[in-house]
Amino acid sequence: MAVSPSPRTGQGRAPAVRAAAQYVSDNSDELADELAMATAAQRSLLTIELHELFVDRAIGGPRLATPSLPAVRAEIRSGGAR
Repeated sequence: MAVSPSPRTGQGRAPAVRAAAQYVSDNSDELADELAMATAAQRSLLTIELHELFVDRAIGGPRLATPSLPAVRAEIRSGGAR
C-alpha cells in the first residue's frame, strides 16, 4: 500500500500510524515489558511516534512496511518513541 500524498503531511502519515497502532495491538503480549505502565493515551502517542518505522522510503515512493519486533522494541527502549 502506498503512503500518499506525502509522509510529511497528516494525510500521508495516517496509514503508517494506523499500521503502527495495529502492530502494537497485535503484539501487545510480546511488548508487555515496554507497555506495562502505559495508559491507553500513552499507547496512542506511542503509535504516532513509532509510525516512521512503518514507512519504507525505497525507490518508487514511500510504502507501508512492517518492522521487526526487535526494531520496535529498540525504538521504544531508546526513547526515540517518546
